[in-house]
Amino acid sequence: MINSGHSLPAGELNLKRKDGSAVEVYSSHAVINLPNGERELFCVDVDITDIKRAQLIQKVLFNITNAVHLKTKLEDLLHLITFELSKLMECSHLYIAFYDKEKDVFTSMTENDTVESFPEWPATASLTGKVVKEKHSLLIKKDTFNELVQKGEVKLIGEPSEVWLGVPLFADDEVFGAVVVQSYTNPDAYDQKSVDLMEFVSRQMSLAIQRQQNLISLIEAKKKAEESDLLKTAFLNNLSHEIRTPLNGIVGLTSMFDEDYTSTQDRKAFSEMIAENSRQLTAMIDDIINAAALEAGQENVRLKVIDLQAVLNEIVAKYSKRNTNNQLEFEADITLEDEFGSFVTDKDKLVKIIDAVLDNAIKFTEEGRVILSCYSADKQVHLLVQDTGIGIAPEDQQRIFERFQKVETQQRTLYRGNGLGLALTKAYVALLEGEIKLNSTPDEGTTIHIILPAKLDNKSIFKEKIMDKNLPNKQKKSKF
Repeated sequence: MINSGHSLPAGELNLKRKDGSAVEVYSSHAVINLPNGERELFCVDVDITDIKRAQLIQKVLFNITNAVHLKTKLEDLLHLITFELSKLMECSHLYIAFYDKEKDVFTSMTENDTVESFPEWPATASLTGKVVKEKHSLLIKKDTFNELVQKGEVKLIGEPSEVWLGVPLFADDEVFGAVVVQSYTNPDAYDQKSVDLMEFVSRQMSLAIQRQQNLISLIEAKKKAEESDLLKTAFLNNLSHEIRTPLNGIVGLTSMFDEDYTSTQDRKAFSEMIAENSRQLTAMIDDIINAAALEAGQENVRLKVIDLQAVLNEIVAKYSKRNTNNQLEFEADITLEDEFGSFVTDKDKLVKIIDAVLDNAIKFTEEGRVILSCYSADKQVHLLVQDTGIGIAPEDQQRIFERFQKVETQQRTLYRGNGLGLALTKAYVALLEGEIKLNSTPDEGTTIHIILPAKLDNKSIFKEKIMDKNLPNKQKKSKF
């Protein structure tokens, strides 16, 4: 520049300090012509290291913020964050620690395969545990860490680092983990600026993780909704068949009722068949209405005092009349103290529970026996329905209590049903503050055990008495 007399345009240069460290400057030059004809170079260099770092930080933070909205996988986001942060600080040993509050342990996700990996470690007496439980960032060097170890506040997990920085991950006010970065070689790798930067990163990662969890929840909800729609479609298709069957029976038998060739005996048989088909149709419609009421939260419990022995006697008498299968024996074993003449429950729901379970037992037991038992113990009423029917496979034993579910068997027999009976039964048992258990073995039979609280009220004037003097307290064998 001196020889030519022309200065270079002002601009950014990378220079070195006396100690050899790099420095970025904005340099402006001017060539001055002296009176004696000589030339002198005049330079002004402004250190712009902080300005350039601030610009880089802004760019890094922008890229991280943008990635939160673009990256759908947490692994991809962690890769980008590690790459971006490496422009500002040492972060080859960066990982995310997820906190399991129930187990009080951490699991980790890391970008670098060379980082010492622990699938799971206890939160107690760990630096990450301090970050999570105290809900604030922690910057600690090796000497301070060793002091904490000597005091028994923390324990060494893995190889000790020269400096360690951990920042909590928040979901609202709850901490669900931490972002940790550490250096094994440089004790001055991190400072308060690093803490501020990592806290920004943790906020962005918290948003990304919550967004991913919400997305997973939405996908699962969508899947369940689609499954529910398929089940409802299958239910409606099945229901149309189930309604037509008794309805066609009623219409067909009615049309034959007044024919001249129909005998008195046939009319009596037709009348009984019409009554049975009407009962089935009514029960089916009741199930649909009751399911809708439960789903809408409009099903109420109407407690009153009943004579439990008498109600059970009525149920036994009702099923004893359905004597259409000579290969099926029905037994009732009811043992109750006199105090259960003042049993507090919702009678309608109790009857529906027992009817549904008995109907199922009878439907799936072509030969053998069905036993209804009832006894009291430990301030509870135990109702059991045992059958020697086809049984239920282990994988289907929970599913049968879900709405619209029907268990298919390998047998050729077509079992009618709308898939609501046992779902309603389970819901009614829950409304009565009870529980229902199932024990079944394929080809051997099933036992359904219903347990209800023994609520008694001997003083109530609203006691309902339904006594049938023709039925003894202990029912003997009857046949279907």
